[in-house]
Amino acid sequence: MPNLTSTFHNEVIHSLQHSIAVLDCDGYVIAVNPAWGLMSTSNNVPSNFQWIGINFFQICESPFRTENREISTLLMNSFQSILHGQLQSFSHDFSLMVGHKTQWFMLDVSPLVAFGMNSIKGAILSLTNISSRKQLEHDLQESLSQIRTLRGLIPICAVCKRIKDEELWNAIEQFLEKHTYAEFTHDICPDCIRSLYPKYSSVLDRPTES
Repeated sequence: MPNLTSTFHNEVIHSLQHSIAVLDCDGYVIAVNPAWGLMSTSNNVPSNFQWIGINFFQICESPFRTENREISTLLMNSFQSILHGQLQSFSHDFSLMVGHKTQWFMLDVSPLVAFGMNSIKGAILSLTNISSRKQLEHDLQESLSQIRTLRGLIPICAVCKRIKDEELWNAIEQFLEKHTYAEFTHDICPDCIRSLYPKYSSVLDRPTES
């Protein structure tokens, strides 16, 4: 099998849809792919900004500023742990205010290993916009919060079947409408028709047409 050339490696990185930046052991950016440039521009970084040669950790508090400033310290500590082989990878979700809208991103950091060797030469940063996923999670939580369930012992009258609720005896449908999202429509079951309206009960005994 022929050795993979650096040109081929660059083609692979540039073809990825994820935003990729490659850092050396000191945190300086040595390569980025087009997706990283597009992501940067969409997050108010000037389109002519030169990433190559920039120390990522000196600027992460500017274009990548988050509401939680601890992300910078967390990223730096994780980066150092990866360089020293103490951590195999690092992943973290964080939010940014882009304009007047909150955007969510997932940052993955992996070691950059020399080809055919075990030495670590730096780190690979992968940044993915996960705002749509976070919105789906939020919508799901909102939906779940609308679901009401009844638990525990419910005192019900053995005769009239009303339910005791906060010292008041209410009809079952009133209780369920108050404590759930159920709605009721009323009908009369066959047994009650025979009991209350016996002269009409013969209708129930007629064979149903198939």
